[in-house]
Amino acid sequence: LAQEHCHFRSTQLVLSSAAMVARRSFAAAARAKAALQVSPMKLVLVDGTAVLTAHFYSSQKSEMVNTKDEPIGAVHSFVTDMFLLQRRTSDITHFGVMWDSPHSDVQLQRQKELPGYKAHRMERPQGFWRQHTQAQEACTAFGWRVKAFPSIEADDLIHTYTKAALALGSSTSVLIATPDKDLLQLVSSRVKVCGKPTDSENEAFDAEKVEAKWGVGPEQFGDLLALCGDTSDGVPGVPGIGRKKAATLLKQHGSLIAVLNAAKNGLPLGAGVGEVLRGKLVEHADQAVEMRKLVALRWVEQADAQAFERELTIPELNSRWRDRALQFCKKENLIGLEVFLDVKR
Repeated sequence: LAQEHCHFRSTQLVLSSAAMVARRSFAAAARAKAALQVSPMKLVLVDGTAVLTAHFYSSQKSEMVNTKDEPIGAVHSFVTDMFLLQRRTSDITHFGVMWDSPHSDVQLQRQKELPGYKAHRMERPQGFWRQHTQAQEACTAFGWRVKAFPSIEADDLIHTYTKAALALGSSTSVLIATPDKDLLQLVSSRVKVCGKPTDSENEAFDAEKVEAKWGVGPEQFGDLLALCGDTSDGVPGVPGIGRKKAATLLKQHGSLIAVLNAAKNGLPLGAGVGEVLRGKLVEHADQAVEMRKLVALRWVEQADAQAFERELTIPELNSRWRDRALQFCKKENLIGLEVFLDVKR
């Protein structure tokens, strides 16, 4: 496992030597900018695909349609959420909506490593992908910057822009809106995660709330998923180890590798962990290490993180913006949304 550990640690940081060079170059530029930064910066990042997915399935009985008689309920709810998020969050300077690969038939990077990963993605009804596209068009109409790349997940884009923002200095903070628990790995003193865009900042997850709910802090969250698995994403865990047992093991031993080494070397694993479970840990150790690599958030080279300051600025709510928003509402027959957002003013 010692050799696996070394490989795992390097894989956590970068996926290629090119990525390492890109990150080093960005870090140097960020340090120079941080020295000049004075005004506080607050970046809000939305996991567009995850938020829209939740609305898509909750709006199946909705009769809301656009001028082409196509269901549009999920888009309506999504846009409403975005406006509520902006209104309820103070001092926003930058705002961006990240999306999974825009092509439903294109494999995500992690699906090449684990064929069963997010297998349900391919099974979503065609109506979802149509509203997926329409929601991105809505973002453009309302001036919210959209980021999406083939085979890339929104999680990794959010990770990349979060790290880019934090590198600019201690006066920068990030709020992430997503129902996806994977992004809890990013929580820190300057990063919070709200499970729903309509949650207040006070309800968002900080490190203390992550530990209260999951039994481990953000820095151990990836290790937790590698041990207990993540059924929602098709990530297998060690058989017989659930969330609570995984958290207990990590609390006692500190890391996934330490747990696996203790199991292999016959060291005490803790109360309630017998020889059967020890055997499972030894038998599935290689799998656990591979799953830890899989769930680690990744740096996206294509994102051009250095440009986020100018690319993710919030829109100016002027007459031009209102005309564009109104045109979109009329195109999609979103009369209710038009009134709610008061775009006629």
